[in-house]
Amino acid sequence: MEDKITESVGEGGKNIKADVILVQQLLILAGFIPALNTDGKSNADGICGNGTKAAIKKFQTEKVGIAAPDGRIDPGGKTWKALIAFKKPPADTTQPARLTPAMFAKIKQAFPNGITVAIYLDYDKTGKPSKDNNNAEFPRAATAYAKFFSAVGVDSTGNIVMGVPIAVKNLDQITAVVNQIHITLNKEHLRSVNVSTPVPPVFTRIKVLSLFAHGQPYGLNLLGSGKYNLRIDSPAELKKMQTFFGGIRPALTADVHANLFACHAGRETDKTEPQGIWYIEDADKQDGSSSFAATLAAELGKDSSVYAHLSAGHTVDNYSARVFGKQAGKDATVSRGGVHIFYLLYPDSFRDAEAVRLGKTREKTRAQMLKHYKLRMDESSKDKLSIPNAEGKLVPGRLGALMFTDLPKARQFLQSDWAKWVVANPIK
Repeated sequence: MEDKITESVGEGGKNIKADVILVQQLLILAGFIPALNTDGKSNADGICGNGTKAAIKKFQTEKVGIAAPDGRIDPGGKTWKALIAFKKPPADTTQPARLTPAMFAKIKQAFPNGITVAIYLDYDKTGKPSKDNNNAEFPRAATAYAKFFSAVGVDSTGNIVMGVPIAVKNLDQITAVVNQIHITLNKEHLRSVNVSTPVPPVFTRIKVLSLFAHGQPYGLNLLGSGKYNLRIDSPAELKKMQTFFGGIRPALTADVHANLFACHAGRETDKTEPQGIWYIEDADKQDGSSSFAATLAAELGKDSSVYAHLSAGHTVDNYSARVFGKQAGKDATVSRGGVHIFYLLYPDSFRDAEAVRLGKTREKTRAQMLKHYKLRMDESSKDKLSIPNAEGKLVPGRLGALMFTDLPKARQFLQSDWAKWVVANPIK
């Protein structure tokens, strides 16, 4: 990618093709233009049409602070200086991502329905040991998660690999790396089949997007400092959130599900829920309709799902969580309410059948299942629990990560384990 444009681009500009392509590439990195169009072709086509001009105006408004944007970028001008800053993506993607044919084949085989990606915020050092240790939990948890689920990432040399998380400092870097992985996978697909396909295949897109960051009911801190920069508590902030996810939507599958390993992101924003919802009785009083997670599920579409915690416990083994959208049995664009994850792991039919089998009341059976659920989650947080990996082998892992990422497998594991556990721990 060049460092400069030779002539003006946009409204009334000379719009030399090479200059337009550079501007479009930078607008893609900044999240103001989708990487691919509806035909699956690159939007960096060198044609300065209405979409590119509108994106320039939007960039001028949101990133440059121009009240009356003119939709034009001049060499060395204020808009150009702000845009060229996006030439530098995350530290682990300073060069175009490389992908070997062997790794491509491995990813395609492992993720036929879409890849898993783990992203964590590399927070600035604060000088306060307690807070730095708190922040250090994100890379620790994300690294363990990426290894367990063979998440697709970019290593320090710029190679797309499996089993590594992605460290970022801000939203723009997330946009850059997400689109870069998708585009690189699709390019290798096109090279391997030696034929142009109208739509990128699903295995080049992200099906599971796991974000490790600080959270609140109104949003996430996806910035290296203390600012919550992805939020829903005002029309302007909501618009920014929609812009961000619009910028990465082409790289996601239609049935994407987002894992928010962040505090409180599934809790009501209207202050009707307590600060910490550890008991299911408290969670049952609300459904999280006003939460950031509910808003995100609606934004991602009717086939998407979002998993989020209700209390402090920002990485994985927090047993107080809600599921929104498709995997909760709902269309989030119509019904924003979430379902406590306990009810999806131990559904009504299972609880009723076990009550009959054990000759106990539904209430006592449910209470014992809650005890079993909390115990196994506590054991998992202390590395005292083994769970099934991708090959089905029991290995030390995080149950909270499994239930967010592969709910059916977590449900099967817990229900099978319950059948053995309840024998040694009978319902009284």
